[in-house]
Parts: sequence; structure tokens; C-alpha cells
Amino acid sequence: MVRTLNNMAELRASRFGRPSPRHGLKLLFWFANDYIVFDDDNQMVANYDPEEGDFGFHDFQNRRQCENDVCKRLLPDDGYTFYEVGNLHLIASDSMPEYVRKYNTGHIDTSNMDRLIISMRPDRTVDKVYVTQHEDLRNFAPLNTYRISRGLLMIICGHPSANMSLSNFLEQACYSTHEPISIMYQGIAPRESVDTRINMEVESRVPPRAAPGFWESGTMVQIQTLNNMAELRTSRFGCPSPRHGLKLLFWFAKDYIVIKNDNQMVANYDPKEGGFGFRLFENRLQCDNNICKKLLPDDGYTFYEVGNLHPPASKSMPNYVSEDYTHHIDTSNMDRLIISMRPDRIVDKVYVTQHEDLRNFAPLNTYCISRELLMIICGHTLSNFLEQAGYSTHEQNVIMYQGIAPRESGDTRIDMEGGSRAPPGAPPRAAPGFWESIAMFHI
Repeated sequence: MVRTLNNMAELRASRFGRPSPRHGLKLLFWFANDYIVFDDDNQMVANYDPEEGDFGFHDFQNRRQCENDVCKRLLPDDGYTFYEVGNLHLIASDSMPEYVRKYNTGHIDTSNMDRLIISMRPDRTVDKVYVTQHEDLRNFAPLNTYRISRGLLMIICGHPSANMSLSNFLEQACYSTHEPISIMYQGIAPRESVDTRINMEVESRVPPRAAPGFWESGTMVQIQTLNNMAELRTSRFGCPSPRHGLKLLFWFAKDYIVIKNDNQMVANYDPKEGGFGFRLFENRLQCDNNICKKLLPDDGYTFYEVGNLHPPASKSMPNYVSEDYTHHIDTSNMDRLIISMRPDRIVDKVYVTQHEDLRNFAPLNTYCISRELLMIICGHTLSNFLEQAGYSTHEQNVIMYQGIAPRESGDTRIDMEGGSRAPPGAPPRAAPGFWESIAMFHI
């Protein structure tokens, strides 16, 4: 059920488009004041045809999205065509007023997360207006999607007697410019939404026509194997500080496994016991646009995952692995290591990956670590290894995303209870959560 916002108090309480550098409130003000006009019957008539792509408008198909066998659409289907606007990375958006685009950084961050969607009748009458935001880099957030009533749009545009300048509107909506920008994600090219096809070629005109794409991404994911330090350095896995993936990999190669004379990797511990935070990784099918695939190739062995620094079990790792962990939702806890384990405790394959968003891992940033590279790592000191891997401590930490309670991955359920310490001398058992202490983190 999509909630309707009827007045400024309800818009303010929704926290839509806040804080700066989000642009949703300015987008809504522009739409109410410039894109539509109210006729004598108080019908909303568009000044432009969204089919032409002006200002970056493009079709929104409102497809069914399925999760845990429950399928639903973002918006109720009223039989009219939906159009979406608000992607500031499109050339067509340059024709919007400067105040809408002013704080767009050009990066994958909250300055481009908001969207406005309309349903349009054939006579160019706007039937309904919705606002929403990206919950990750692929989908919109149902719980942060609202219908904007005709009455609220009249208030925003000063019709018939409201005094609503842009500054007055932003002040009443409690838009703040004093909160820091946050990065949604680093390292993978995202897509606009499941309703958007990729097209990086843009027709230029005034106003320019919209290109439907949003940071083009690949579709055929294959796991690249890293065989030497040069390939590891080129992958940029675990870089820069405060990411911990390279230190995690060094610890695993030096302490968790031993490579026997026959070059088999034997684990010094049983990951089923949960030491150091290890837990099952089920490698489930993830479906997008009716294409279903697993993160890793299934070799018939059990997968185990490690690297979440929040559970108490991770405290048994060396201090150098967790020394830069901030306890916030940022890049200091985004990296993971996954192994496939044979029944005789021989490690079959080793993978490294990173969170694509707060729900899933990034296929294009997932790598298999060869046995040869693990042997090379074992011959290094930590400082030498980090230097050769290109690990920098001079780049700024970034917030991955704000505004939605995260999950570990498609294979992890949230457990707010957490785990408990094992007896002294044994590594503590893993707690299954992911940043549990701030799972109810809000903007």
C-alpha cells in the first residue's frame, strides 16, 4: 500500500528528499511549479509530453519484483502509462533548473537517489504523482515510496493563495544542508532500476531526449581468477583504507590454512564451528529481470563466509584485520572471503568479494584466489604485501548507504540477538548478523 502525502506536515514527516545533497524535494517543487498546470477543474495538465523524453523523462514499466516467492509491483496499476524522471546523470536532465541539479556530485551517492513517477492519461492529464528513492543501486524502496496528493501539489505551487517560494518550501520541508554526503556504493557500475534498459548513447537536442540508462553495467558475469600480485593489485579488491579485505586475505593465507607438500590447502580450523566469524554461505540463485544466477559456480562442496567484523566471533582475528573498523555502515566492513570446503577439511576454492549494496554481493567484484597467489602471499610480511597490493591509507572513508535497514546478503538472515563467546582458548562462534548494532539506521 502506497501512502498518500496530503500536506506539508506529512511530507516533512516522510523525510523524503532529505538531507542535502538529495534532490527529491527540489525535483518535486520544479514539477509542481513548472511541469504541470492546474486547469479550471483542478486537473493536472502536463506542459510537456513525457513521451518526448524532455528533462530526462522515460517509461517506467512498473514490473513485478519478486523476493522470497512474494511478487508485487512498486505502484498500483491504474491502466495508464508510467513515466519516471530525476536521474541527473542523463544529458536530458541538463534542461532542468540549476537549483535541481546544483548539488549533484556526478558520483554514485545520495545526490542522485530520488525519483518522481507519474501516471499519464492519453489527453496529457496527469492522473497520479509519486516520489520514491533507490533502496539500492537496482531497485526502488517500497517503504519510501509515496503518492503526492493533488492538494499538496497545489500548496507547493502556491495555488490558489499559498506563499511558497523554493526557499520557503525547503524550509517548511525541513531540508537541511548541514549533513554530510554519503556514497551509496563504490566499485560496480549500477543500473537505473529493473524497468530501465541500458543505452549510453544520448540524442542531444533542446530539451535533450532522455537516455534510459544509468551507469551502464555488464550482464554476463564470470569469476576471474587472480594468479599473482599484479592481478590482485589491478582488481583493486580491498582498496583503499579503511577496507579490510586485503588484511583478511593475508590472515587467511598465513594463519587459517596450511599448504601441504601436495599443494593441497588444509584448514587449521573447522569453519562449521564458527570460529573467527565463519558461517554458511548458501550461494542461492538471485533473480533479476527473469535471469537467475548464483554468485559462485557450484562445485558440490559447502561454502563458508567470513569477514563481517561486527559479530563477537570476529574479535578472535588478529588486531590488524579489524583495526580500522569504524562500526558504521561504511567501507570498513564491506569485504568478505568465501571458501568451498571438502569433507576432509581441504579447502577446494577461495573467493573474495565485496558488498554491492547492503543486501547483495557484487558479481563484477568477486574473484577466485588461486593456490599460487595464496602461496605468494604466505611469503610476504603484512606491510610488504599491502604495499605490493596497492593498499592506500590516504583515501577517505565513505558511507555505503543511508536510509534502509541492511541485511548481510541474500544468504543471511538478520539475527539481532547475536552470538556469544566460546570458552577461553577457542575462537568464538559466529553471530549471523551484519552490522546488528545499527540495523535500524535511518537518515
